[in-house]
Amino acid sequence: MAFTTDYISRGQSQSFGNPAVQGGLEADLSNFLQGLLLGVWGSSISDTGFPNSSSLEFDPYVGFAHTFNEHLSARIIGQWCLYPGGQSTDVSSQNYNSFEIIPSVTYRWLTVTYAYSITDKAGFNNQLAVPPLAPNGNSQGSWYLEGALKFPLFRDDLNLNLVYGYQKVRHYTKASYGSYGASIDYTLPEDYYGLNLKLGVSGSNNNKAVYTVTKSSGKTLDVGRTRVYFTLTKCF
Repeated sequence: MAFTTDYISRGQSQSFGNPAVQGGLEADLSNFLQGLLLGVWGSSISDTGFPNSSSLEFDPYVGFAHTFNEHLSARIIGQWCLYPGGQSTDVSSQNYNSFEIIPSVTYRWLTVTYAYSITDKAGFNNQLAVPPLAPNGNSQGSWYLEGALKFPLFRDDLNLNLVYGYQKVRHYTKASYGSYGASIDYTLPEDYYGLNLKLGVSGSNNNKAVYTVTKSSGKTLDVGRTRVYFTLTKCF
């Protein structure tokens, strides 16, 4: 379970710069099939970027994980990214749901993750493109590549995290962007419930015209601008 001052995914705020509550559950089903895992993750979001939604993102996934040795591990999952009720406000009533295949490899401090979109990416297709972009074909085959470094700082419960990613939206070059982030996290002793505290900064070089959203009140926000956030997490 987690509470964050801003839900940021791939460098973009999904909560319009506001706090979010998050939670996830993963089951290791190795007794049934070696390495098999099944999970779900969810977060509150803003319905500004995802009109008509229930202000919820819901991500079920299934996949396999394997540890080769103490330094090397890998996993691959198929993940649905769902926004219940969310659909565009035009006559096409397109939803924003997507499905990705996501392999990742971790070696010591480095994790490399690649996500490939089997479906259209977040509503970019012939019927709907995010203004000011015009429809330019489907966005199946979009991908995201990320490298993340996690360094222990003098002790095992204090870490420095650095990340850089690139989101490619197929057929929509102006919607593609790079993202970056840095954070420090500290895990409190069990006497303090083992809470993990993270303070970070995140941003992107996105096209502001594409990634600026407007609330009904008229307030606008570039969801990819550089911002500071704080997250409190408890693992069970």
